[in-house]
Formats: sequence, structure tokens, C-alpha cells
Amino acid sequence: MRPSGSASPFHGSEPEPITQITGRRVENEVIPDLLDIGARRERAWLSRYVAEPDRMLADGDAIANELFAHYRNVRMPNLGLSGDDVAALLAHIDAESRAVSERARKSRAFAR
Repeated sequence: MRPSGSASPFHGSEPEPITQITGRRVENEVIPDLLDIGARRERAWLSRYVAEPDRMLADGDAIANELFAHYRNVRMPNLGLSGDDVAALLAHIDAESRAVSERARKSRAFAR
């Protein structure tokens, strides 16, 4: 079951290939778009997926399986994060999303 208001499990239509992360070259890698993920997914689903993505795939979660297929069958690793770690990570992603949105808003206002 898809969270309410979510037409697709993906923000963009295709994953973005990347060639560089933190100064080192990475061939044929794909990074999911996490910008505003908190607005596109229910918090409980996100928390569980970050905590135990392997179990969600094994349990047949529809969105987890769609993401797995969309991102070239690359599994998100289970990092063994605690509940507090998951909450801190999601709070960080939310804060960064707000910061990006604010910078974009200021940039648009400056360009006028």
C-alpha cells in the first residue's frame, strides 16, 4: 500500500547516475533522491525502511520492492541503526531538505 498522496515511489522519473562522491570516482552508481522524502513518505514507513530495508523486501513491502527494481536491484544495506539513530538521520534529511528549499526560494527571489 502506497502512503497517501504518493503517486510513485520515486521523486524523479529515473535514478540519477553519478560519477563522483566526496572526491572519489564511482562508476555506474545511482543515488536515490532524498530531497523532501519526509513529505513523500509516511514517517513510520521511512523509519522502518531505514532501520530494516532487508526485512521490508523479505516481507514483500510493495514500495520497497518497487524501489529495489527501480534502483537496478541494488539493496539498501541494513546498517543496524538504533531507533535514535534512525530518528536523527531522518531529522537531518528533513533539515537539509528545508535548507535546500530555502536556498532555492532566496535564489528565485534574488533573480527577480
